[in-house]
Amino acid sequence: MASLIRLIPSASPRLVGLCLIATTALGAAQRPELDRDRTARARFVEGTKAYNLGQFEAALTAYKEAFDLKPHPGFLFNIAQCYRHLGQYATAAFYYRRYRNEAQLNAADALVLDELIADVEAKQEELEREERAQAEAARQRDLELARAAAVKAAAEAEAQRQPQTVVISSPSLPPPRQTDSILKKWWFWTGVGVVAGGAIYLAIPAHARDTTMGNVNAR
Repeated sequence: MASLIRLIPSASPRLVGLCLIATTALGAAQRPELDRDRTARARFVEGTKAYNLGQFEAALTAYKEAFDLKPHPGFLFNIAQCYRHLGQYATAAFYYRRYRNEAQLNAADALVLDELIADVEAKQEELEREERAQAEAARQRDLELARAAAVKAAAEAEAQRQPQTVVISSPSLPPPRQTDSILKKWWFWTGVGVVAGGAIYLAIPAHARDTTMGNVNAR
C-alpha cells in the first residue's frame, strides 16, 4: 500500500502534464472555430448594414461570405431576401426553400415563408410572360423586315428582267449659219439692172425696127 501511495505522487505530475497538453490542444483546435465565428458575425453586421441602406448586391456578398464561414440556416433566408429585392425571383425561391428545409420553423413562420415563396414565384411567372411577349414582338419585327426585303429584292429582279429602253439624245446641232443672201448683194442687183437694162435696150430696138419695106420718102 505504501509503495502504491508513493507511486501516486510520482505519477501525479505526469497526469497533470497530460491534462495541460490536452487543454492546450483543445484550445488550439477551438481557436480557428472562434475566429471563423467572429468573422462570420462581422460579415453579418456588414451585410445587414448594406441591406438596410438598400445596397442589396453588397449585402448579398456579405451574407454569402458569412454562410461560407458559418453555415447557419438564417443566412439562407437573408440571401433569399437579397435576391428578391434584386428581382431574381427564381433564385430567391430556391434559397427560401433551402431555408425551410434547413431551419426548424414553427407553423406561423412556415406560413410566412410559404407566402414569400408564392409571391416570388408569381413574380417570376409574370417576368417570364413579359420576356416571351418581348421575344414574340421582336420575332414579328424581324419577319416584317424579312418580308419587306424579299419584296424589294423581287421588284429589283423583275426590273432587271424587263428590256431597257435606251434613249440616245442626238447632239444639238448648231443653228444654221446666217449668210447674206445673194439677193441682198449690191452687185447682184446692179448686174440684174444691167442685164435687165440691156434686155430692155436690146428689146426696144427689136420692137422698134420696121420689118416692112415701107415706103421710101421721095422727098
